Amino acid sequence: MRDITAEIARYLGERGLAAFADALPDEPDEAVGVYEYPATDAQRGVAGKADELLYPRAIQIRTRALGRERAFELAKTAFAWLSGSAEETPVMLMGGAALLAPRQTPALVERDNRARAVFSWNITVVV
Repeated sequence: MRDITAEIARYLGERGLAAFADALPDEPDEAVGVYEYPATDAQRGVAGKADELLYPRAIQIRTRALGRERAFELAKTAFAWLSGSAEETPVMLMGGAALLAPRQTPALVERDNRARAVFSWNITVVV
């Protein structure tokens, strides 16, 4: 199975964000971490492929910056690129188009040990 977190981090990195797979390192201050967590069981396909089993992947995106407003701006930018609401057409992952569905909008979840704001949200990815 391909590394979906690395693919999403690469996708965000190509658009200018400091994005990391499976980590949110202490530097730089402005960063995006992409994590996978356990997903639901296989689901029947969509869009004319009703008999095909699809395996959704559950992904958490975390953005961090020195100020709450800047961290939220990063979150909104990444959210737009990963939810299909940006001006460009996402999302090419794993060598083809991926279906991404946000599970909620970004929310402030903590301030880290350096008082940087961290926003988080989850998406479901079907590849």
